[in-house]
Amino acid sequence: MGCKKLQLQDYFRLIKPEHNPIKYCGAGFTRNGSYILQLNVRSDGDPASVSVPFALNSQLKVSQLSFSQQDMIIPVAGMPLSVIRTYNSFNVNTDGDFGHGWTWAIKDVEFKTNAQYSSYFDYNTREYYTVRSGGGRDIDITLPDGRRVTFRHRMQLVGSMGYRAYWDAPQGVNATLVPIQDNKLTYLPGMFPYWEAAGPTTPMDNFEFSGFYLTMKDGTRYTIEREPTGVYYLDDLYSVGNQVQTFGKALLTEITQRSGNIIKFSADRIEHFKDQQAMLDNTPTRSP
Repeated sequence: MGCKKLQLQDYFRLIKPEHNPIKYCGAGFTRNGSYILQLNVRSDGDPASVSVPFALNSQLKVSQLSFSQQDMIIPVAGMPLSVIRTYNSFNVNTDGDFGHGWTWAIKDVEFKTNAQYSSYFDYNTREYYTVRSGGGRDIDITLPDGRRVTFRHRMQLVGSMGYRAYWDAPQGVNATLVPIQDNKLTYLPGMFPYWEAAGPTTPMDNFEFSGFYLTMKDGTRYTIEREPTGVYYLDDLYSVGNQVQTFGKALLTEITQRSGNIIKFSADRIEHFKDQQAMLDNTPTRSP
């Protein structure tokens, strides 16, 4: 048995979770986020490839142009709220509120996951919908200071019949990210595992969290919620009767300071509440 001499024509390429290939590989030229690193090798015409998911968290970038512009400061009952536009040359493919490459720091957190999605048909509503079907649960997010980071997802065993989901910040980032809903994944004998936040009628891989709390080092908490897009029934033969909640874009909806002051964002206004009870009573201090 002889050995084949490898005539390597191999190369690396980065693939975003949305399956759009990037033409180069290098942390200094690539925006932070979740990626799949794929190695393609060809020997005597026979191709082979292997893929590994990873999170890029590097602040050392080459030829990156990034700057921010403060347009105004809104005095919300003595609590200054800055409206800041940020441009990033690594983000030119994103058409933001102010054009390509621009983001609005007050609401747009550029929430992304490395999940995989599939298209289903709901025979009740007679329409197609997109639902999470697998992949990872890492979260890419832009912090209030403009840094783009990835919170890595992990599961931790609790008791004998369940796990809890946690998201770890990268080194050097003093922030926490926790889901708004119950983070427990339950395993019971004779049943498929399911998330407590959805119940056993939603398959584990199809479930998505509706939002997260981002808490910074100074104690300020940012509430990030995803826009609900509908509740659908899965048409898979093995999922008869199962339903799933789908979501769209994630937006900043509240900012809570350590003092208890709350700024609430909605489609047409920004409201300030002195505490949680005032928000429940819908008695804002000031509505600019």
